Amino acid sequence: MRHTNLVVRTRLILGASVVCAAVASLTACSAESETTGLSADAVAERYGYRATESALSPVYALVPQFRDPADGYARDLLARQCLQDIVEYTPVVPGASGGFKDERTGQWVLDEPTAQASGYPYLRPKDGPVGGVPDDVVLTDATLAEMERCGVAADERLGTPPARLLNDIEATGWFAATDSPDMADVIGQWRECMVPLGLADLPEDPTLMPPRSVINAVVDAESEAANGGYGAMPLTDREREVAVSDAKCLAQVDYYGIQNRVRAEAELSMIGENLKEFEAVRREYETYQRGVDAVIAELG
Repeated sequence: MRHTNLVVRTRLILGASVVCAAVASLTACSAESETTGLSADAVAERYGYRATESALSPVYALVPQFRDPADGYARDLLARQCLQDIVEYTPVVPGASGGFKDERTGQWVLDEPTAQASGYPYLRPKDGPVGGVPDDVVLTDATLAEMERCGVAADERLGTPPARLLNDIEATGWFAATDSPDMADVIGQWRECMVPLGLADLPEDPTLMPPRSVINAVVDAESEAANGGYGAMPLTDREREVAVSDAKCLAQVDYYGIQNRVRAEAELSMIGENLKEFEAVRREYETYQRGVDAVIAELG
């Protein structure tokens, strides 16, 4: 579903960071690679990937180290060690947040149980574990300089995740879903399914749900700020009703399944066109992950 601006406590991510592939631009690395011409079907057969059987797109399923939250945890551990005599720094253990999104992909699925229990859960995100430097600590220039130094030291030990090609591959899948006639058709079916709810401002796309008419506790930016943002909103009966119907319609038209298949075909095609580079990245990630695991074993 859609991305929202969530209020989080200060946590400085030291060293290399993961860039959201949904907004990554295609880089020259794929254009300069050796073209193999392997088809999407051939790539799927090569790796035993089946879009109908996997909740993950190929770039995540075939490279399990890609965007592994353990990377951030290892960097947090290095930061804590490096800053121990300077400022308190708390690592966040992967999985501790208990959020509604997948920690690796940043995605979530609106299913009927979720809708019944939580409506649209991103409207009232739960407070996650407090990590990084506490909010009440005043960061001086000297402290910030030390934090930057520790970030450089973490990069020197771990290196940089070899993510560029994989970001490009995932972005290609999302671009394909945006332009897909199959997705346009399924979105049209979803809109027809949602008609009985009587939403005058039903959005053009499910990712924009719920519309403003459902979020009736927040009518403008000023009141939103006064109410503490979406996190202060109660779950209303109307929101639950709309969310449950939304979830049923999404399931009825197989929105997530078709989206995943469209993305998978595009990702597999790009992998086939860059097979040599893709295989190299898989090996690089295995090596990179060994460094991450070593830090966690030492300091975790």
